[in-house]
Amino acid sequence: METKMLRWTVGIRRLDRVRNDSIQHRSGVTTIVEKLREARLRWYVTFFAQKVAVSERLALASRSPESGHEGNESSAVSCSGWVR
Repeated sequence: METKMLRWTVGIRRLDRVRNDSIQHRSGVTTIVEKLREARLRWYVTFFAQKVAVSERLALASRSPESGHEGNESSAVSCSGWVR
């Protein structure tokens, strides 16, 4: 569907026998592989931008044995105000 719409906007018919790659290049559309690569890089940047102490604290808080359940304790405390 996407290629059909791109052909329509660029003004190329299927009879012209133009490859999809060249149509995408003409209209400036990036491939899904490039979009996934950018998303992965964004995730790595945000993950490694955190300080190590913050990551360790979050990991330890999510597995504390005294909490009685797995998960973050702050979510249990904040939800206790809602339950009556």
